[in-house]
Amino acid sequence: MRRRNFLRGLGGIAVALPTLSVFRTARAAGGGATPSKMVVMAYPMGTHTPYWQPQGTGAITGLNAISDALRGYEDRCLFLSHFDNSIHDLVDAHGHGHPGKEATTLTGTLTMDALRDGRNHVDAAIRGGGAEGSAGGPSIEQVVGSYLQRRGHSQTAISLGISGGRESWDQRDTYESNFFYEAAETPATLITSVQLAFNRLFSGLVDEVEVDPTIEHLHARNRSVLDAVRASFVDLRQGLGAADRAILDDHMDKIRTLEMDIVRVASCSPPVGDFGGGDWSMPTVAPLQNRIAAMALACDMAPVARIEFANQQNPVFNLDSLNQIKAAEDTGWHGVVHLTGNTHPGRIAGFRFFMEMYASLLEELDALPDPSGEGTLLDNTLTLFASNFGPGNGHSARKMCMLLAGNLGGARTGYHVDATPGYDGDSGFYSSSDLHVNHIMNSVMCMAGVTDDVGRPVLTHGLQGFADDQVIDEIFR
Repeated sequence: MRRRNFLRGLGGIAVALPTLSVFRTARAAGGGATPSKMVVMAYPMGTHTPYWQPQGTGAITGLNAISDALRGYEDRCLFLSHFDNSIHDLVDAHGHGHPGKEATTLTGTLTMDALRDGRNHVDAAIRGGGAEGSAGGPSIEQVVGSYLQRRGHSQTAISLGISGGRESWDQRDTYESNFFYEAAETPATLITSVQLAFNRLFSGLVDEVEVDPTIEHLHARNRSVLDAVRASFVDLRQGLGAADRAILDDHMDKIRTLEMDIVRVASCSPPVGDFGGGDWSMPTVAPLQNRIAAMALACDMAPVARIEFANQQNPVFNLDSLNQIKAAEDTGWHGVVHLTGNTHPGRIAGFRFFMEMYASLLEELDALPDPSGEGTLLDNTLTLFASNFGPGNGHSARKMCMLLAGNLGGARTGYHVDATPGYDGDSGFYSSSDLHVNHIMNSVMCMAGVTDDVGRPVLTHGLQGFADDQVIDEIFR
């Protein structure tokens, strides 16, 4: 018996169940509380791994110049370093650039140009096929979101972007995502204007004088749902032992009180901040988009949020070290990553900025109560932080890094998996790692508790037949 499945059967309202012995038994047998939400943050251009990865393989013993941005959250993080996006080996596409690497990072499959007849299967991979263009399948958060979506959610995912544009052509209200796909050849549409995102999600939520009629309708629906809850409890009671029946009877007595006192969830309110727009710099926009995403989840608008840094060329960091490079070399961020030395201070500062924005996201999630009434949003949310390259001075999808934090569904936290221990940054760069993107995506499916219609775990994400059922055993205790 699974708590989430039971709640879904009650019509989508999160009525906190007492801890029955059947649940305790399931957890003792290797179950556990899986996340009810997911947030993915993606950014382009990779990172400088020696400063990104924490100290220690296995249990984390310290942080480095980039990872130090997560100080205070390291015991809730799982670092994965030096793995490959091995999907590209099938088409010999190491020399291809940004679009194909972004499209495959979270989808775990090839682009449509590299799939014969558009079939998302390893047998359809075209040797020498194109690595540019749209992905051949959905990205990980879309799959997990479709599984987690409950009645009452108006959408599967909240889609937000940060362009950081310097030029007027770059300051658009919406972008087509490079990383996130709702289906094959269907990139998600990101809202990159904080004003537009705020207005679409929150402008009608609370009126200064009266409650929005939509909220009133939801209250009325929830009252009727609670009547169904009582009936469901009666049915559930028939299969329980005497001790569990007594616990459930006591809980049922509280339902009528809840019926008479349903109010709008206190945590669901418009986020606080200057959402008027006008400043497109990343240090301004990213924290506001993080806040919008967190509050949208607190309001239970969707089970998933995705946040993408959409500008890989010359976004506005407002960091002195990067601004000086721009003035001296006229290369922009793209050139800084590709052309300068690995330890250039501007390069490290830029990569650290993205980690700081991920830390900001964790802080926003940790500051809000979960709609279930149990813990914070972060306690119930699986978060993923990813980029499309390994070391960004090339276009290679070798030696990549990903990071997870929050509720990882029983996977290890405060932990670091190095897929190529001893790799020193030069020797063996093009050698293969045993761990690759599809192993990580399958593991995320396991963390999220994704199952099929008969309750069997779904451990196949991306190109079918490529890494089916293969997870990272080390991260599961």
